[in-house]
Amino acid sequence: EIDLYAIGEVLASVLASRRVGLDIRERDLDELAVIVDFVDVFSQGAAILDAKDPETVRARVYVAYERFERDYVRPAWARRQALLDEHRQGKIGDEDLPHDILTALLRHRADPSLALADDRRIVREVATYLQGGTHTSGQVLVNAVDLLFEALPDQPAILDRAAADLLFAQRVVHETLRLRPTTPKIRRRTV
Repeated sequence: EIDLYAIGEVLASVLASRRVGLDIRERDLDELAVIVDFVDVFSQGAAILDAKDPETVRARVYVAYERFERDYVRPAWARRQALLDEHRQGKIGDEDLPHDILTALLRHRADPSLALADDRRIVREVATYLQGGTHTSGQVLVNAVDLLFEALPDQPAILDRAAADLLFAQRVVHETLRLRPTTPKIRRRTV
C-alpha cells in the first residue's frame, strides 16, 4: 500500500520546477520535500478565503515566499539573467536559452504592459505556477489511476495499455480531467 498522492505530488513538483525554471536537484528527495512544503504553504495562501485563521496563513506564506525567493528563485534568476545577457550580446542563440517561465518573465521584463518591474511580482508568478502545476497534476494522477482501477472487468488490459501506449495514457488524463476536474468550483470575490 502507498499514498499515491504523495508520490504524484513529488513527481509533479519535479515537472513543475522544470517548467517554472527552478534549478533543483531532481533526485534529491530532501530537496523535493522542501519544494512540496513550499507548494503546500502557497496552496494554503491561495485558499486563504477558506482559512480559519487567515492571519496565521498569511504570515506563513510571507516567510515561505522570502525563503523561496532567496534559496530557489534568486539563484535560478541569476543564471538565467547571465544567459539572457549573453543572448543580447549575440554570444548564444535562442536555442541556448532555457524554455521556462522564469526565463520568459525575465526576457520580457522591460515590457511595461506586463508590469514585471517589481521583483516580487516575478517571484509570485513563479510560485503560483509551481503551486498550480504541482497540486493539480498530483491530483490528476490519483484520479486517473482511480478511474483505471474502476474499469473492471477490463482492468488488466486497460492498465497494460496505459503503461505501454503514451497516446492512450494522455487520453486517459484528458478524460480524467473531464470526469473529475481538479477545481470544479472556483470562488471569486471582486475587491
